[in-house]
Amino acid sequence: MRRYIPWICVLIVPCLMYGQTSAGAVNGTVHDATGAVVPNARVDLKNESTSTEIAGTTNSNGYFTFVNVQPGSYTLSASAPGFKKAFQSQVAVGVNETVTLNMSLTVGDVGQTVEVTAEAALLQQSTSELGTVISEEAVKELPLNGRNFTQLLTLTPGATPVNTAQGNGGGTGFNAPLALPGSTFTIPSINGQWNRSNMFLLDGIVNEFFFGSSYAILPIVDAVQEFKVQSHNDKAEYGGVLGGVINVVSKSGGNNLHGSAWEFLRNDFFDARNPFADAARSGPTPFRQNMFGATIGGPVWIPKVYKGRDRTWFHFAYEGWRYSRAQQQLYNVPTDAERAGDFTNAVLRQPIYDPATTSVDPTNPQRPARSLSRQCNSDRPHQSHDGEVPGSVLRPARKHRRSGIQCDQQPSTNQRRGYTAGQDRPPLFE
Repeated sequence: MRRYIPWICVLIVPCLMYGQTSAGAVNGTVHDATGAVVPNARVDLKNESTSTEIAGTTNSNGYFTFVNVQPGSYTLSASAPGFKKAFQSQVAVGVNETVTLNMSLTVGDVGQTVEVTAEAALLQQSTSELGTVISEEAVKELPLNGRNFTQLLTLTPGATPVNTAQGNGGGTGFNAPLALPGSTFTIPSINGQWNRSNMFLLDGIVNEFFFGSSYAILPIVDAVQEFKVQSHNDKAEYGGVLGGVINVVSKSGGNNLHGSAWEFLRNDFFDARNPFADAARSGPTPFRQNMFGATIGGPVWIPKVYKGRDRTWFHFAYEGWRYSRAQQQLYNVPTDAERAGDFTNAVLRQPIYDPATTSVDPTNPQRPARSLSRQCNSDRPHQSHDGEVPGSVLRPARKHRRSGIQCDQQPSTNQRRGYTAGQDRPPLFE
């Protein structure tokens, strides 16, 4: 079994590496009751979910800093000889957020502890960035049509939902963000910038569909820990972005085993009949939509080989969807009389000309002269009423068939551009 352990480590270690752009930082100053700084004080930062701990000491100015801190809830403690140990719990570190906390030590036995209940300042004291963190509670609890996290981007100041660019319908079409057909998504304009000038990051990795300037991979809502919309950032790693930076962090597991499962469905059984689209039906059009998935996370545990509690964790998420719905559109189809060549009662009431009589107008050479189908030449047995085409001159492929209407030739390139060429057009008369 030992020979397999190195390969297991190779598979696990990459999962523990994080991009620098999603990590935060914690800094501050340790001082005594009089306000004097305390140098060489021990400062510990402990993750409340994984029990991992980072230790450090203050410098000669009583200043400490922790970098590359993964988003989560932490406990910060400070101690020094001759002072009581002080700690503050539930220190929330957001995505790419710098938290500044100043610890105050009181004189006393080092074995005594003092709990600090002061909250972190809402103002960023260490950076000039502007941004808003959307917490895990908001991601999980707020309703999302199609389970697309981008709908929450409008909760941030300066974000305007502008979906007027190409591909704004979503789904799986050309240049469209990957989304469930008919679901809601938002590619916002940040602080007035073009809504296609944003950047999407997932765990510090660029998650950008550059052709459409949207996300490439849609994160699973239940696997998102939190995300941050950064509307202004002067850091070097965010260069080249005119709009905002949407930084998403996924869950990484913890010491406790957690999981979830879900199923969301839409079905025509629950829908009412559409009086317009379903005018020719007795019920609604068949519609099936299912979104399902599951998540599980916890410590890595291999019986009799490895116990990963407080050391190694995992988190797995899967989501799938099934979508089936007929495209509903209304068309004008020819009647039985029109299929036989009788257009006297056609809706458009357009005159029908006999192309065999087309010639140059002697009074205006730039325009053709044509005769109505009822005014055919006497030497041609094509006499008919106004708007009626004799069946004897119709091409067989144009005639009505019980199986439907058959077109024997596709429109030419010139026809699609708005004008026709005689050699490309199938003749109506023979």
